[in-house]
Amino acid sequence: MEKRKFTLGMLILAFLFIFPAASHADIRKDFVAFDRAFIPPLAITNQEKVKPSKKAMKILKQEWETFKAKYYDSNPKDPKWKEDFDRIENQIQEAAKIVKSGTKLMSAHEALEEIRIITLELRKRNKIDYFLDPMTEFHTLMEQIFHTGTDNSPEDLEKGMIDDLKEAVAEAQALWKKIGEYPFDKDLYGFSDAMVAQMKGLHKAETAALANVNKAIESGDKKAIIKAAKGVKSNYAKLYKMFGDFDRLKKS
Repeated sequence: MEKRKFTLGMLILAFLFIFPAASHADIRKDFVAFDRAFIPPLAITNQEKVKPSKKAMKILKQEWETFKAKYYDSNPKDPKWKEDFDRIENQIQEAAKIVKSGTKLMSAHEALEEIRIITLELRKRNKIDYFLDPMTEFHTLMEQIFHTGTDNSPEDLEKGMIDDLKEAVAEAQALWKKIGEYPFDKDLYGFSDAMVAQMKGLHKAETAALANVNKAIESGDKKAIIKAAKGVKSNYAKLYKMFGDFDRLKKS
């Protein structure tokens, strides 16, 4: 029994040494720095702007090399840890290759989008609390709503599509409410009081945009549904982009 207690104690100590709770604070801080470099190329490749995309990818590659060197071997307890790092590396290299070619930048954007999912899953698996993770989960629902508006005409909207849209809006509203109640550490994310106020304003505007989709659905006006669905992206995108360092592109 004593030997079993000793062994268990040693395992706990070993885990704390390998990936101590304190390191969660460190890696969150470094994930913030990574995302400040990651979000600009994610956004700019979506706009298919070649020259700024090349600048942004250069910064991202530098930031990633620093992050990977620091954390690649830091968590052997997670069997998927290194695999995820390798996947991120591959996605960055793929995006960089496309951007360098100067064509089909949307493919680079799609390669970078995968990184959002990889880092979300990595942090959730390791219980690393991070504000942008529910934002990424919301993004999936928001895109479903948005594309219902952009990819269809009013005549295309059948009852099943409207029912699916209503369900997506309900899920999005519930998650967006949770995001608004999330304990936000402005110092960790480098937000001033003015930025926090701006973020709250954008959150409120997105709440209203989602409510507008519901109102349109309830009215049965298909033109109104299309218009309202198209309105759910801009406020979210503005809020998400606040976590990226776009000013750095002007200095590089």
